[in-house]
Amino acid sequence: MKIKIVLVVCLLCFVTLNGQNIDSSVSRSNNKVKSKIDWPSFMSQHDLVWEDIPKQWAEGAFVGNGQLGMMLYAKLDENRFNFHVGRQDLTDHRKASNRKTSMGVKGTNLLDFSRLDIGKMVLHPAGKIKTARLRQDLWNAEIRGTIITDLGEIEFRAFTPYNDKVQVIEASSTERKNGVKIPFSWEWLPGDASCSRAVIKYERYKDEYKMNPYSPEIKVTDKHAVCVQKLEAGGDYATAWSEVKSKDKQKSTIYISTANEVPALDVSAGVAIHNVNEAKKIGLKK
Repeated sequence: MKIKIVLVVCLLCFVTLNGQNIDSSVSRSNNKVKSKIDWPSFMSQHDLVWEDIPKQWAEGAFVGNGQLGMMLYAKLDENRFNFHVGRQDLTDHRKASNRKTSMGVKGTNLLDFSRLDIGKMVLHPAGKIKTARLRQDLWNAEIRGTIITDLGEIEFRAFTPYNDKVQVIEASSTERKNGVKIPFSWEWLPGDASCSRAVIKYERYKDEYKMNPYSPEIKVTDKHAVCVQKLEAGGDYATAWSEVKSKDKQKSTIYISTANEVPALDVSAGVAIHNVNEAKKIGLKK
């Protein structure tokens, strides 16, 4: 409670000290508060900025809408930039095969309803990654960044619309080799659908935890791709995506949706594909 009070006092002091940015007045005629705050400018003072490339999940930039989200960071030894996908309600449901999760079910523990690693949408640049700059734009609820390679730069923005079940990544490249444009590429890397605690500490949990026996199934068509992951307790979840490329392949927009229709089987893929197709129809504002 003390920490909360201190934070509130600090915020009030900050607003007071920055009064030159805030000019609010009360209209006596209609008793409505009129604000002259330049909100984009004001909020930009609090954006998180990465002046060097984040190299692991815990250092990454993040974006989401409360249901879906992404963590952004690089894996330099494999020369890739990760958009690590998450969904807050995607947990295992062992000992509760007829429910979406076994959380709260008598006799279960963390191993039974652990969160599951969905996977990563990976950007592979043509050149070798040297560094990157990222900014978490609070006003626009998006991450903007520039990946610098030895062949040029790749600019991107990533966001999760608050009212849609999709995530969007836009990227454009200036990479060239001997004066010729070279496109970057995308790849989906499925996560491990077993409890991460049991995976990391295998020797400790090997006798009490059964690893998920099902491998992810990826299907690709000319319109979209989908990765379906079955669960040991039944049902499945799925991630679908579709890429829209420019003619010169130097610009790309990826639409991603993760559906969790557990405990149902063979339903999530259709839901995820539908979400992606609907997002593509709407498109992006230029």
